[in-house]
Amino acid sequence: MVPGQAKMVPGQANMVPGQANMVPGQANMVPGQANIGSDSQNLCGEAEGVRYRILYRDVNSIVECQLQANARINIAAGSMAAMSANLKLEGKVKLKNMFSGGKTFSSCVTAPNGPGELILAPPMMADVMPLQLSGGVEWIVGESCFLGSTPGVQKATKTQGLGKTLLSGEGLFVTKLSGNGVAFITSLGAIHCIQLQHGQEYVIDNEHLVAWSATMTYKIELIGSFMTSLVSSEGSICRFSGPGTVYMQTRNPGALAAYMRSIGVGKA
Repeated sequence: MVPGQAKMVPGQANMVPGQANMVPGQANMVPGQANIGSDSQNLCGEAEGVRYRILYRDVNSIVECQLQANARINIAAGSMAAMSANLKLEGKVKLKNMFSGGKTFSSCVTAPNGPGELILAPPMMADVMPLQLSGGVEWIVGESCFLGSTPGVQKATKTQGLGKTLLSGEGLFVTKLSGNGVAFITSLGAIHCIQLQHGQEYVIDNEHLVAWSATMTYKIELIGSFMTSLVSSEGSICRFSGPGTVYMQTRNPGALAAYMRSIGVGKA
């Protein structure tokens, strides 16, 4: 021991006077700074007769679901990767969504003949996170970021308004989740969690948005002048005000699409 130096505990970082103790896997908090980090909480759990595990994070994620007898789960069309032979997959067509902007096609997996296993997979190199809903907790999710949910979760299409639509990478419609249960969200690349304290503001490029607390206030803005946005290729941003949580994706879908076009993918 050196005089004036903190005692080292096996497996724990050395404490420097005036510096926060770093816990493995947890970001160092600076006063006034948003709590930012990869959110690894609740990667397994159970809700409404569905026990789940999220495997192979961060960009190759799948959701392994164990359904009890007579349990069911609502999933995005095309997200079923594999399942036990005794489970039943049913497709749904919601004609009213053709006019409201929501997804027209979805699926439901049920277990009428006893317990079974279901594997859900996003369509691209993606991460998956669970959202716990209870006690009035509500989330806003990008329409393409919804992967599935237990039946107690209510899913509704929400209109952002024309002004936000013209600037937002999420389009005119987003999904509002409420009720009780668990929902799974997905991304392009990994999912990054940002937690804002009361009064804190944080700016996120719209193309990187996945989901955010429904109670948060936000506004969509251009970055600087129109010419600045055009030259910088940054487009528009979303300015959130805490308290609340925002989930963002580490890759930009619009940039990926532009790159694929530039190398001739999809051309005849």
